[in-house]
Amino acid sequence: MRAMLELVSRQGYEASTVSEVISLIGMSRKTFYEQFDDRRSCFMWVCEQIGSQWLQEARAALDEAREGESATVALLNVLFERAIEQPGALRTVMLEAAVVRPGGPEMRERTIAQWSSLLAGTLRDEASGAQLSPELSAAIFGGIVRTLNAGLPPGVRPRAPRRRQLMDLVPQLARWAACYVDHPPPARPPARGEAELPPLLFGGRAPGTLAIRSRFSERRGLPRGENPISRSFVVHSQRERILDAVANLVADKGYADLTIPDIVQEAAVSVQAFYEHFSSKEDSFMVAYEVGHRRALVAFERAFESQQDWPNQIQAGLQALFGFFAAEPSFAYCALVEAPSASERTATLLTQGINGYLPMFSAGFQEAGAKDLAPEISAEAVVLALHELCFAHISKNKAGDLAHLVPEAAFIALAPFIGGEAATEIVAPGSAAAAAQNGRPQNGATKNGVAKSRATAKTATPKRGTAKNATPKRGGTKKTAAAGRRKPQP
Repeated sequence: MRAMLELVSRQGYEASTVSEVISLIGMSRKTFYEQFDDRRSCFMWVCEQIGSQWLQEARAALDEAREGESATVALLNVLFERAIEQPGALRTVMLEAAVVRPGGPEMRERTIAQWSSLLAGTLRDEASGAQLSPELSAAIFGGIVRTLNAGLPPGVRPRAPRRRQLMDLVPQLARWAACYVDHPPPARPPARGEAELPPLLFGGRAPGTLAIRSRFSERRGLPRGENPISRSFVVHSQRERILDAVANLVADKGYADLTIPDIVQEAAVSVQAFYEHFSSKEDSFMVAYEVGHRRALVAFERAFESQQDWPNQIQAGLQALFGFFAAEPSFAYCALVEAPSASERTATLLTQGINGYLPMFSAGFQEAGAKDLAPEISAEAVVLALHELCFAHISKNKAGDLAHLVPEAAFIALAPFIGGEAATEIVAPGSAAAAAQNGRPQNGATKNGVAKSRATAKTATPKRGTAKNATPKRGGTKKTAAAGRRKPQP
């Protein structure tokens, strides 16, 4: 078990081989295959063992919690202490498992659901607040896990100063999570029929590409022979078709199974043309990610700047971002599901991309009463909780459902800064009044008696790079490759 953890934490699951595992263990290949069918079954067994052990210890900690002690803090202490002792285990079970097919995503989902159920129970009991939905509690717990993972050195135990810094996050994250139970979150609107949904762009392609696949033909290359098309346009078209192919193929079969022959066949270019644009499949994947990320961030920023006050800025930004993901499901899958584990470089690129959103969310600290409500870690935790919310749907090829999640996502973003009641009234007007008529508590104060005021004053758009304590983080509808081998086109 330790050998698999060591390898995965150092170089990721896809780069780890059976030969390396048995070499570290000192086991013969015959003995390995007597116990496991293959590398995947060994990985799954390790994840099951770790998940079961940690969950058992968490439940024991809750049973043994003393009177007056925060059960939420006790629960998170177990998670943080075990992750610090086995830094590779957290990444293995909570992140790497998401791309190990078949079985990995389902196992990860079960693990997240079990922990988030415990977390929701402790929060409800301590705050005497509303019951969190499974989706909301999973997003909150996912934000905590991703915050912890971002602070862990890859593959090695953190030293004493870093361990203290990580453990100091526990009470902050417990306070942040408690912000969501002081008032009932907005109910998710019922799913609408296809005819009622706003029209989306024709997705399943690399963002920004001109090579939209025809609805009537599989032809993607440019016309061959003499034609008036300029060489510059040919080069431009080839590059975009390659990015298009990379995004679609990764969404369809995963980054690990992506090959250059597959890319050139899907893009209808030659191998030589591929290498004229990119040095490797990793290079092409990183460019496809960067193109999509920049378009997604611009969509968020423009919508954010179109509003006058911060709560509505955030809601508008999320509406634009989730709409972009819904229109570009292949990119969404590449960015949120595959990038964290594809390679160390892609994980670093994702971290930088996530940090690009922090300044807009950190502006929430300027809201009236936010300093009393929101712990210092709130902006970072909110962004990662939203990442988890999107991940849960995109990993199941349900990117199109994200448009229905905007009220829930906005509630996650706003509640720590302006309070649950004010956040609910913004994302679902009238919900607070209806709750009062039904006898639900309208908490105008936190547990410590701090007033929760809704700030409506105009806030300045934050300058990029001003996020407080922005610690770097790590981090579609499937479209199959066209049937049959196509001849390379110009």
